[in-house]
Amino acid sequence: MREGTKVAKPRLRKELIEALRQVRRGGDVYCPRISRLLREVQRRAPDLILIGKPQMYRGNGVGVVPYFGAIATDKGRAFLRRHRAA
Repeated sequence: MREGTKVAKPRLRKELIEALRQVRRGGDVYCPRISRLLREVQRRAPDLILIGKPQMYRGNGVGVVPYFGAIATDKGRAFLRRHRAA
């Protein structure tokens, strides 16, 4: 990056901020709506969230299975602290 170049701050809609807030400390995502919103957060601001395999699921694949596991990164948690009113 060139000197003097500003880094663009992520601009997220209120519903994306709320979805990120749901996984600020990590968790498996079972809700299709939240999963779509978190994937959008990942596309718009990949440094705010980590998405991977479910970490708490211990089932055998029968019944309800999580879409993925997600957690806000340190930058994501700092972003949430700055946007508490959102």
